Amino acid sequence: NRDQADGDRDGLGDVCEWDGHESVFSRFVYFEAFNTLTLGSLDPDPNGSWFAGADEIRSSSTREGGTNAWSNNPIIRPPYAVEMTFRATRIDTEESSWAGIVVSGRPSSGPNRWWYCGYYFQDSAVDLWSNNGTSYDRVIRGSSLSHSTLYPTLTVRVDVDATNAITCSIWNATEWLDDVAAPNAHHWTDMSGAYGLRTYLSDVEYSSLIVYQ
Repeated sequence: NRDQADGDRDGLGDVCEWDGHESVFSRFVYFEAFNTLTLGSLDPDPNGSWFAGADEIRSSSTREGGTNAWSNNPIIRPPYAVEMTFRATRIDTEESSWAGIVVSGRPSSGPNRWWYCGYYFQDSAVDLWSNNGTSYDRVIRGSSLSHSTLYPTLTVRVDVDATNAITCSIWNATEWLDDVAAPNAHHWTDMSGAYGLRTYLSDVEYSSLIVYQ
């Protein structure tokens, strides 16, 4: 829309910006449509199985500890947002299951660390987890959600602003559902790092992965 107001002249109209955080969604940095029968930029760890499909990648985790697939693209620095769309095809019947996004990772230099914005299948809620390399803690959980189908297609997004504050949001095909934000006491001083996907005790189809800055 050439007539749409664009106050910061970044090519994204003002009505499409995130109010108060306009720089976060100024441009696509990376976009993975998973339509090339490859894993794109993702480099999976050996703890699970990752397969390339025609229009998605499929991940299977059957052991505790989960499995991560980190992007081998250059690290991203705040402010940024990472968004992915997914659908589960199986969840564990005895243990907890998640699928989501990892950010601020250090997968090539240990001890690794990351933040995790995950959808908790058994409670239909979003979680924010913090792994500082020595402890892995759930920082906050969102409200339990209701869905019309057992395995709905959902989108999860992580937002990290210029102050290193992190928010985890979720929505379906038609509406926003919930978001949670880490309290200030849990913020890290540097949220730059690698990004990727994480599956825990579930089978998941991921259909896109997008990074905005």
